[in-house]
Amino acid sequence: MQTDLDFVIISFGCNFWAMAALEALTESLARFEANCAVWVVHNLKTTRQIDEFRAHARQPPRGVTVMHLAAYDGVFEQVVNFAQHDRLDLHYVIARHGFVLNWLIKYRLPAGRYLFIDHDCLVRSGFIRALAGLRRELEDKVFMFPRHDIDPKSLTAPMFACDVTAARALLVDLPDVGWVGNIVRQERHLLKGGGERYYTDAEFERVITRPHFDDTLHNVVRYMLARDPRLVDRLAAVRWLECDHVWHGATRHLRRAQVALLRQWMAERFRAEHFQADVGESPQLDELLARLDECGLGDEFRGRFLGARGNERDVAFA
Repeated sequence: MQTDLDFVIISFGCNFWAMAALEALTESLARFEANCAVWVVHNLKTTRQIDEFRAHARQPPRGVTVMHLAAYDGVFEQVVNFAQHDRLDLHYVIARHGFVLNWLIKYRLPAGRYLFIDHDCLVRSGFIRALAGLRRELEDKVFMFPRHDIDPKSLTAPMFACDVTAARALLVDLPDVGWVGNIVRQERHLLKGGGERYYTDAEFERVITRPHFDDTLHNVVRYMLARDPRLVDRLAAVRWLECDHVWHGATRHLRRAQVALLRQWMAERFRAEHFQADVGESPQLDELLARLDECGLGDEFRGRFLGARGNERDVAFA
């Protein structure tokens, strides 16, 4: 089965989310004998974490090629991995999601169409079949974003599609800094004209509007529409099916639905080797453990992966 899309998973700051996400995606691809490439982009991770990821990732099914890429590979001369060096404020700035997406879409990925999947999004077994059902809607779209019924209305979570070939031509004059978000946030009264305005009458613009004015890629969308409002026909927002996204919409405390998902991942998806290189290295793992402690799952979680460290690779969460 030809998917007409390749896939990108940006693994930020830790291995455990993306290792689980990659395995879930490749299992769905294998079920429908899909032929494609999956790019795993390692961002703000030590070289040891990247090496451990590659060593312990399961072999992809026939027809699926997994490509590993360190963020900004080849940009800084003689630098193997920018995140391996003592981390300063600059490291965290360029590691921001918008900047990495800019580098991938405008400069690094081969021409083609891609689905960018959040590293804490696990697709279900029927995901590829559901994706095939969206083929018609994907045709001629530069971006296809997630459609959310409630805030936060992220344009990148749990996933979004991009025709990199078309986007490159349309965004060639948008400076790289234009991909950053969080410039305005909720201070709409300071905008030109005294408030937010739309460029078209299309439902799309209203669907992606959120109380927080500018998350990742919102400025990219506005740049396109400000220069040619007809491009709204090449943008869309859809409800992605057959996937579970743990962290989207998370507040300081986990919601019941998120706790239920984490219980399910502990039972069915996480494995001890997912965490081996993250212990003592990943603030994302520390944050997850703190959240789990609050809802009474911390000790169980530690026992399942910390207690298994050093055992055989096939030790799994049972």
